[in-house]
Amino acid sequence: MGRPERPREEHSSVVPGPTRGAGVSYSENDRKRRRKNYVCDRGCADGVGPRGSGEAWDQKGGLLDAPAAVLALSFNIPNLISDGIVDSNGKNLKNETIRLSPTMPRMNSDDFIWACIGDEPTQKIFFHSLIRNNVQLQSADWLICNSCYHLEPGAFSLIPNSLPVGPLLASNRLGKTAGYFWPEHSTCLALLDRQPTNSVIYVAYGTSSQLDRTQFEELALGLELTNRPFL
Repeated sequence: MGRPERPREEHSSVVPGPTRGAGVSYSENDRKRRRKNYVCDRGCADGVGPRGSGEAWDQKGGLLDAPAAVLALSFNIPNLISDGIVDSNGKNLKNETIRLSPTMPRMNSDDFIWACIGDEPTQKIFFHSLIRNNVQLQSADWLICNSCYHLEPGAFSLIPNSLPVGPLLASNRLGKTAGYFWPEHSTCLALLDRQPTNSVIYVAYGTSSQLDRTQFEELALGLELTNRPFL
């Protein structure tokens, strides 16, 4: 079933207010110079700050909507490569449990974020995007994280210029529920109500899946062969 398309949101914004927790453009009474702070999505490989805009920014920041542990892990990619845990493309060389800091939980190399996305070519693309972003973030004055220090003290200790501002809930944003489950679809519910318990197959592609035509046809044929209803 198709979902309604959400309006596209900009990754950067300029809003009033002299706080470090947002993109800022403001003028103070006791200063003639106009200060400008720029915030961009940490996931954008174009880097921190707009290129070719001719703007001079007093401070630049990156915004991370994932846990701080993800950022700490990506910053440790050079160490993972030098220690022989992954190769230069992010491929796991040995199944090993590591700890980025004494106060962080242990994690298995098979559970690194790039190792859990799609197939090997997709993992390679994602891995190199993390490396590019890390290089760009070296010019950032601060990194805004959707987390709080009490949840991830170990991860934040590895990111000196981090600024925890979360956890932020989508429901607090103008009363909307973006980021949560979509409203119940009556057509799907009606279909489920007509089926026996535990008989419906639910197919979820995920946000990072990349299926070519052959793979999609194989999936469709597999569902057909089950002779069971599916969503």
